[in-house]
Amino acid sequence: MQKALLRLVLPVLMLSLCACGYHFSGGARPGDPVRAVFIPVLDNETAETGLETMITNGLIREFTREQKFTLAHSRAEANVLLAGSIASLLDENAARRSSGDSALRRVKMILSLELLDEDGRVLWADDKISEYETYQVVSENLAATQANKNQALSVLTTRLAMKIRHRMEAYFEGF
Repeated sequence: MQKALLRLVLPVLMLSLCACGYHFSGGARPGDPVRAVFIPVLDNETAETGLETMITNGLIREFTREQKFTLAHSRAEANVLLAGSIASLLDENAARRSSGDSALRRVKMILSLELLDEDGRVLWADDKISEYETYQVVSENLAATQANKNQALSVLTTRLAMKIRHRMEAYFEGF
């Protein structure tokens, strides 16, 4: 009697667990129905303080906004890990005034990222993800120029986060 009941209950239980979205953990593969991603703070290889927090928060905002991936609160909860570093930040003249002073500057950020599965295998990697943005130099007002640079970095961060999310979507949907 108990064996017969167990044979009936076990399949029903398994089907109900699958129906509610529960799944057994395994390595991330294209087409997996649940894609929980963990995004730790990126390494910052530049001299720009706080840039790692800015870009990591931008990534988290973008992934939260679009809701195509579930954000995991820890590595243990995730089936993929998006990790990497800010490889460089270039800040160069983009335009000069007739006096030779800088009128516009261009800030360019280059990221190096890897998408890893639960076993640490690299699913995809790109060490040259880049974007740039220009900002206005305010003559003899360093604070205003810095505020313009910070705004440019904010725009840059948003664009980079969107680009990275699109690449992850393409990876999982492209197979």
